[in-house]
Amino acid sequence: MQIFVDADACPVVAIIEKIAKDNSVPVMLLCDTNHVLSSTYSKVVVVGAGADAVDYKLISICHKGDIVVSQDYGVAAMALGKGAYAIHQSGKWYTDDNIDQMLMERHLSKKARRSSHKNHIKGPKKRTEEDNIRFAQSFEKMLMMVQEAVFKMARLSFVPFGDKIRKLRKEKKMTQQKLGDMVGVSHRTIRSWEVEGRYPKQSSLYQKLADAFQCQVSYLMNDNETVCLGNDEPSEYAGAKQARQILEQVAALFASGTMTNEDKTIFMDEMTRLYLASKKNRRKW
Repeated sequence: MQIFVDADACPVVAIIEKIAKDNSVPVMLLCDTNHVLSSTYSKVVVVGAGADAVDYKLISICHKGDIVVSQDYGVAAMALGKGAYAIHQSGKWYTDDNIDQMLMERHLSKKARRSSHKNHIKGPKKRTEEDNIRFAQSFEKMLMMVQEAVFKMARLSFVPFGDKIRKLRKEKKMTQQKLGDMVGVSHRTIRSWEVEGRYPKQSSLYQKLADAFQCQVSYLMNDNETVCLGNDEPSEYAGAKQARQILEQVAALFASGTMTNEDKTIFMDEMTRLYLASKKNRRKW
């Protein structure tokens, strides 16, 4: 996840950077050659001064799940179309529910100005401290929501082998003993897969399991997990691999910035607490 700012004459850059830095989220400021910026935190990208050059550049590099800050409704609409989140410098969120109406209002406003031959656009009201507070609260709320969505997707995308076996077995109304008989292992082996985080040591067992569950072998052996197929690596090491995979998923929340020694201590204490809780829960099975 990254924050992209249409930074030409943007009055909330400092607010964005402070909140982003506090949450270790990278920021990219995009401006044209008429508004060159500098920053000690954000990456600054300077684009040619052509009409809408910054807008097109921003849309070309933002991705699903990113946050875009822009006062341009057109940029916001394109960002939403790519699956990104978008917010106005006033703090108003652009959404699929309101963007069409906002674009229509902008179109009608331009049409009215042309018909009245008024080319001058009245500038915005002077920005107040209340405006900044309102934006900061709204922006931080959006950032928290997006980070939670990233974390939720990380949890959902990781399905351990044992959970798959347990789920499929229960759907087929099989006991551990029955499944073991079908694939040629003991019920204790099935239990070790489901509860202790172990894996089959022979690749042929995956095909037997797929046949028993009437599913694809690829479902049991997917990119979200590393499967121990040989005897050169004991299956007991599976827990370490699973932990590494989870940490790689969670790393999206620490996309930039650094951790203090105190942060590291707190993080390790929490990981230790979770490990001990996991061990305790496993004994209950």
